[in-house]
Amino acid sequence: MDFLITVFLHLIDILINICEFGLYLVFIPFTPIIRSIAKKILAKFNIRINGDEKCDITIINWRAYAYIASHGFVGATDTWIKFGWWRPNNFDNLTHQLYKNAGLLRKFRFLEPGPCALLYHLRWNVFNIQSKKRSKTFCNSAYNLGKDFFAIFLDSSFLYSVPYYARGAKTLEEAQIHKIELTAEKLQLTPGMRVLDLGCGFGGMSRFLAEKYDVNVVGITNSSEMAAHAKEMCGQLKSVEIQEVDWRDLNEPGKFDRIIGIEIMFHIGRHNLDEFFRKLHNCLKPGGICVLQDFSVRPGQPRSMRFLQNFFPGHCVLRLDDIFSVSEKYFSLEGYLDLTDDMEKYVPDMLQGLRKNWSTVKYDDTIFKMHEIFYGMTGCLGATRIFSAQQMVFKKLKDPF
Repeated sequence: MDFLITVFLHLIDILINICEFGLYLVFIPFTPIIRSIAKKILAKFNIRINGDEKCDITIINWRAYAYIASHGFVGATDTWIKFGWWRPNNFDNLTHQLYKNAGLLRKFRFLEPGPCALLYHLRWNVFNIQSKKRSKTFCNSAYNLGKDFFAIFLDSSFLYSVPYYARGAKTLEEAQIHKIELTAEKLQLTPGMRVLDLGCGFGGMSRFLAEKYDVNVVGITNSSEMAAHAKEMCGQLKSVEIQEVDWRDLNEPGKFDRIIGIEIMFHIGRHNLDEFFRKLHNCLKPGGICVLQDFSVRPGQPRSMRFLQNFFPGHCVLRLDDIFSVSEKYFSLEGYLDLTDDMEKYVPDMLQGLRKNWSTVKYDDTIFKMHEIFYGMTGCLGATRIFSAQQMVFKKLKDPF
């Protein structure tokens, strides 16, 4: 069955490419009309085409209009980064202008994923694409850049997740420490506890919890790159064990006092949620606590954002009702904290590090531009509240429903 789904997904990819290219050819004769519509839309945001203000954009090749109309937001990024058909006068000013008009921006969410939305929905949402084999491939693709790349914009613990600024953090480093401390408080840790760190990443959270709270941590990740770095980061600690394993292969019933999962659910997928929460319930001791931090999208929004597939292939950003309708069978919800404001503050901190330290690494400038757009648009999505972040505290039910 998994093989058939893989074949089907490849066929859908071909259909999407054919559809978009066909629409591009159809739209070319209507370029003057598309240009007029684009001017009117951008004018609502006080952005002009070929204007002199820093928030304006410059069109270099007229084909950009038809390409963006046929490919949606991905078309806008491709025509800037890959083809050079347009450019922003100043990227920060452009995103700031969109950010200021977050309510208006919400009305144009149809630009993601574009005219072929139905095929795209079929491609990413109908079938369970997060199988064990594909999840491994997705994870390795998402984190295949070297540690030197992530070092230029992450904190010293290499925590690649939304931090916590509400306790007065002045730097990203402080905000990430406050996030770990907040998480530890919610976990109610005591020395000697056994903690499962799901999606442990580079191992920063596992190391911090073991060193500061004297607990024993098992960190698991599906990424070969991250597993190697996590073992290096935690190698001197006997109280930390790093495993390169899929969460579905965990077989330690009732062996953990606490479980933490920081931004792992969007790698799990909607189709696997019941199995995921059942696994958490099975691994926890009676009365055990689980803290999950992740992203969500508003009802009515697509769970998979096409542009994000460039960074996190196979991702599925869940809706809160997706999570709670399943989790309530296995856990009681003990706490909820919205981190969307923190996500908005996180974006400029990462952008600052990316720009300041880019010259110290040897990567193609396309990677820089892609990440610049990624972080900039993440901030805009957070401002619209289409995309949000939250931390949730769950307590194991004695008998699952």
